[in-house]
Amino acid sequence: SMHQTWNALYEARVRKWAGVNRNFSRAMIGGRRVLPHAIATKPFYRINIFENQYYFSAYHINKKNAIHYLEAINNKSINYLVGYAMSIYFLALFIEENKLESKRLIAVLTSSEKLTNEMRETIQRVFGCKVFDAWSGIEGCGLISECEHGKLHISPDAGIIEVLDENLKPIGFNKVGKVYCTGLLNYDQLLIRYAIGDEIILSDEKCNCNRNMPVVKEIIGRIENVVYSKDGRKMVRFHSVFHNLVSIQKAQIIQESLDKIVVNIIPIVGGASQIDIDLIKRRVHSQIDDVQIEIIEVTEIPITSNGKFKAVISKV
Repeated sequence: SMHQTWNALYEARVRKWAGVNRNFSRAMIGGRRVLPHAIATKPFYRINIFENQYYFSAYHINKKNAIHYLEAINNKSINYLVGYAMSIYFLALFIEENKLESKRLIAVLTSSEKLTNEMRETIQRVFGCKVFDAWSGIEGCGLISECEHGKLHISPDAGIIEVLDENLKPIGFNKVGKVYCTGLLNYDQLLIRYAIGDEIILSDEKCNCNRNMPVVKEIIGRIENVVYSKDGRKMVRFHSVFHNLVSIQKAQIIQESLDKIVVNIIPIVGGASQIDIDLIKRRVHSQIDDVQIEIIEVTEIPITSNGKFKAVISKV
């Protein structure tokens, strides 16, 4: 079946490249509802005994609960961590902020959301291992995964991935283009040149792993995370606005209109510093000058119904 083929591909191109396999115990942070919404008490995981797998709730990760997640990682037989990039990043961040220590894991496998260098470095520091990023199309119509040398490769046998411009022409190397997938595994639901809603940058580099598989320079991610300016520019790196803000735990940009951007922030205990607030405004204005910025302090930034955190939302 398609699922068996997909699982075999995942084992060979994701787990094996990261130095783990299906027999290793893992903790997974994803979009599944692990606990009913009303329950907010530990443990924040459920165990799948047959696969030696721990399902961590993506919905309860915060500074206070980080210790309970860490206790499971440190005291259970967990070898590696897999799941949403943003959730794993926040967990790592809160572990570090609480001055807690994690045991060394063998690897962390991220997917589903844009993995920035800062996120990668934080996760690697906290869990003492390499991070391997991956991207897979809906219905298993494409796979991009990271090899031992830190390069992202397209698996041509999973699906044909085309990176095209507005006129559906190949965009070439080192330029942002939209991903169109033609699946090669799923015969029940044939997807041909399916516009998946993500953007990537192809690379013309060769990789030292010597695999004859196309290299991806960067996975940009969902197109809805683009911020638009009045002069028609599209900006995809908008979450860089939040780099290295000392007094802010979590933040989110919402582009209400071409004229207005709202920034929701969760400050650390003791409040957000004026320096960080000014920095956010300066960074937004450096990318879009003629826009009104409203900064709102909140206690919580809701994640979407499938457990993902959105750093940037544009309503334009």
